[in-house]
Amino acid sequence: MTVKRAIYVIVLLLSITALTLFANNSSYKMSTEINNKPLPANYGNKIILHHTAGSPYAEKIRLMLGYTNTEWLSVIAPSNTVERPVQEKLVGGYSRRIPIMQIGSDIFCDSYIITEELAKLTSRPELGTSGSSDKVKEFISDEGTYRYKIFLNSLRKREIAFAYFRSMPFKEFRIFIKGRLKATKDADLTKMKYSVAVEKRNRYINSLDSMLNTHEFILSDSSPTLADFSAYHMLWWYLRLHKSPISDNQTNLERWYNKMSQFRKEDGTELIPEQSLQIAKMTQPLEVPAHMKKSANIGKQVSILPNDYVKGATLPVKGILVGEDDTRYIIRRETPETGVVHIHMPKHAYGACL
Repeated sequence: MTVKRAIYVIVLLLSITALTLFANNSSYKMSTEINNKPLPANYGNKIILHHTAGSPYAEKIRLMLGYTNTEWLSVIAPSNTVERPVQEKLVGGYSRRIPIMQIGSDIFCDSYIITEELAKLTSRPELGTSGSSDKVKEFISDEGTYRYKIFLNSLRKREIAFAYFRSMPFKEFRIFIKGRLKATKDADLTKMKYSVAVEKRNRYINSLDSMLNTHEFILSDSSPTLADFSAYHMLWWYLRLHKSPISDNQTNLERWYNKMSQFRKEDGTELIPEQSLQIAKMTQPLEVPAHMKKSANIGKQVSILPNDYVKGATLPVKGILVGEDDTRYIIRRETPETGVVHIHMPKHAYGACL
């Protein structure tokens, strides 16, 4: 009896020692907290937005999150360089673009895919392209290409440079400019004569003011649609650069802009960037819908690039194709830092910025 009791005590002591060592092991602590900051409750189901303060496409998503009263977590990505190590671990080459939306280990790239997911999650189909009317689809069709070029070319380069320069230290500004020049060297940003761009921008602004003469919102009276959020974010970007495209006599547009801006809430709860990697690793991707598993390419190694004007500014996203339909790809990717993630990418890029 004494021998059995001794063995029992020894086993008990060894178990307690093992548990103590396990609890004190730093790698185990890293799975639940970083710098003594624990992961938020229900982290696996919450939206994580990887964004920068000055991104107009990120502002569109932030405004939508505020409008729908959606709780979200915030990861601030570096804005003074195209290298984004945390985001690169999640999405590979797409990390040069912002915003990126993450829910657990599902990663959504490009504002087209992000707004589609938000429309579904918030039961507001009018916020996604697929749930929009034909008039709204026509309105937003050139958002990420032609309209962007108009707004970009209706600003002098020195105006853009000065606006960014006064918001960051000189050393960061130099890195920022160098990085953007490197990233956009192959982009299809066809030069438009300044006077032509200004004329086209003013014509567009006037058309918005006219639409709002008979509607509370663009193309709608009851509530904003994707058209409103798409129009808002470029005007917001202009104002952020201290250039107002709205003239004093455009009272309809000013009323609408002020009303839209009131939907904006404070940013979500900020995460330490590495915590987004932890969340990806501690969760599992959602089941791929059955209709997306019918492609002949399922299971194949793929390398995908967005097909919009930015071209070579984005590096390829490589992985195993696990889902495909008429509008998106789902790519399975695995790294030691994130475990298995599913990256959702559009077949036709609509909007993201560097």
